[in-house]
Amino acid sequence: MCKKLIMNQKFFMLKTLLPGLIAAQIISTIQVYLSNSRLFHSIEAVKNAGFLTVPNGLVAGSLLELKTALAGGLFFTLSTGALLSLAGLISALIWVRFYKRKKLLVLPLVTIWTVLIIIINSRNLVPVVTAYFLFVPPLVFLTASFLLNAEVNKKKSIKFKTALFVPAFIIAALWAFQINSSLPVNIRDHILLSNPAGTMVNNFYYKYTLYPAEVMRTLDQKQIKTCRIDTKGDTALAARLKKKLQVFDYFEVNTDTAADLDLKVQENILFLGHKGIIIKTDVKDFLAAPQKSLSRFSAETDSMSIFALFTFVSILTGFPAVMIIIVYSLMAGAFNIFTIYNRSALLSISVCLAFALFLTVYYYRSTEIQADEKTIPEILESGNWHKKVMALKVADERGMDITRYKGYRELLTSDRIPVRYWTAKALGSGLTPESYGQLLKLLDDKCPNVVTMALQSLARRGDKKSTGRIISKIKTSDSWYEQRYAYRALRALGWNQTISD
Repeated sequence: MCKKLIMNQKFFMLKTLLPGLIAAQIISTIQVYLSNSRLFHSIEAVKNAGFLTVPNGLVAGSLLELKTALAGGLFFTLSTGALLSLAGLISALIWVRFYKRKKLLVLPLVTIWTVLIIIINSRNLVPVVTAYFLFVPPLVFLTASFLLNAEVNKKKSIKFKTALFVPAFIIAALWAFQINSSLPVNIRDHILLSNPAGTMVNNFYYKYTLYPAEVMRTLDQKQIKTCRIDTKGDTALAARLKKKLQVFDYFEVNTDTAADLDLKVQENILFLGHKGIIIKTDVKDFLAAPQKSLSRFSAETDSMSIFALFTFVSILTGFPAVMIIIVYSLMAGAFNIFTIYNRSALLSISVCLAFALFLTVYYYRSTEIQADEKTIPEILESGNWHKKVMALKVADERGMDITRYKGYRELLTSDRIPVRYWTAKALGSGLTPESYGQLLKLLDDKCPNVVTMALQSLARRGDKKSTGRIISKIKTSDSWYEQRYAYRALRALGWNQTISD
C-alpha cells in the first residue's frame, strides 16, 4: 500500500520536493542555531561589560532554544531550500525527458552545480551554506528521477501535467503587474492583517524573522558588536579607540569568546582582524575617520553576500512557487476523496486560480483608493478602514498633522492594525505636545508593528526627551523586533551608549 502510494504519479511534484525541503530544514535549523549561539555569547559578554544589549535578557534566553532555531530555519527552507528543490526537480525533468537518462549527460548539470558551489565559497569557506547545494538539489534530482517512470512519457500525461502549469503562469502574470516598492507593505496591510489567519502569519514572521536575518548581516548591519583592543600598554590610546568604537556600537569585552573585531597597534599602524582576515590603517587616520576603516572591514569580512542575494531571489521565486504547489497538492488530495485524481487536480488548480483572481481584485480595490488634503478629514471619519489607511499614507507623505482632524483619537484605538500602524507613522509629522503624548501611548500597543512605527516617529520628530522611555522599552519588551527599532530610534536621536546605561 505504502509502496503503491509512493510510486504512482499522484502528487508527483510534492513528493519530489519534500526530501529537499526536509534536508533544507535540517541544514537551516543548524545554521540558525549556530548563529543564535554566537549571538548569545556576544550578548552575554556585552551585558557583563555593563552595556545595554539588543536583544535584551528576555529574548536572549530563546537564542539557545531548539524551537527558535526550527522556526527561524523555516525562513531559509521556504526560500533558499524551495528554489534549490525546484532546481533539482527541473534538472531531473530535463535529464529524463530530453537527455533520455544518459549518464554521461549528467555531467553538464554537475558542472553547473560545482561552479555555483565555488562561487558561494569564493570569499570565504561557508560549510553550512555549501551543505544546501550539496544535499538539497541532489536529493530532489534522485527522487524525481526514480519516480519519473514510463507513464511520464505518455502524451496524455504530458498534456495533463503541462495544463496544470498554465493557471500558475496566469497567477504569476496577474501579480507581476502589481510589483512595486510598496507591494510587501500593501500585502501585509490589506491581505495578511485583514483576517485572523493572516495576522497569525504576520506575527510569526516578525517574531522569528530576525534570527535568520542575523545569519546574513554584515558587521555594519549588526546592532551590537564586540571588540578587543590591544595597544601594547598605551592606556590613553586605548581609551580614545574605545570611545570612537562605541559610537559605532563596538563594545570592548574581556572574555574568551571570539570578538567581532580585534584591534592591535604596532608602531602607529592599526590592524583590524577577524577570523584570519586582517586589514591595516594608520592610527591617526582611523581616529580621524573610523567609519571608513570599519566599513571596509565589514565588507572584507562579509562571507554571506552571495548567499544573501540568492536568498532574496529565492523569496521572489522559490517561495511562491512551492507554496502554490503545496496548497494545490493538499486541495487535490482533499478533492481526490470524492473523485478521480485527474479531475481533482484540475478542480484544485481551478480553485487556486479563482482564489488568486479574488485576491488580485481585492488587493487592487483596496490599494487604488484616492485621497487628497480636501477629502482626508471625511475619509478618516468614514467606516472603511482601507480608505483610512490610504488617507493616512497621504497625510504622512505630505507631512500633515492629523491631530487637527476631528475624531483622530478613534484611529488610535481602531481594531484594525494597519489603521493604528499608519496613525503612528503619520503622527511623526506633527510637532505638537498632543502627538508626542499619543506616540508614547502607542509604545504600549499590543502589536509590534504599531510599536515600531511609534518609535520611528519619535525619532523622526527628534524628541530627545523620549530617550528614557525608549531605553525602558528596550529593557522591558519581550519583542526583539521592537527592541531593534527602539535602539535605532535612540541612535537617530544622537544617543550613545555608556556603561551607566
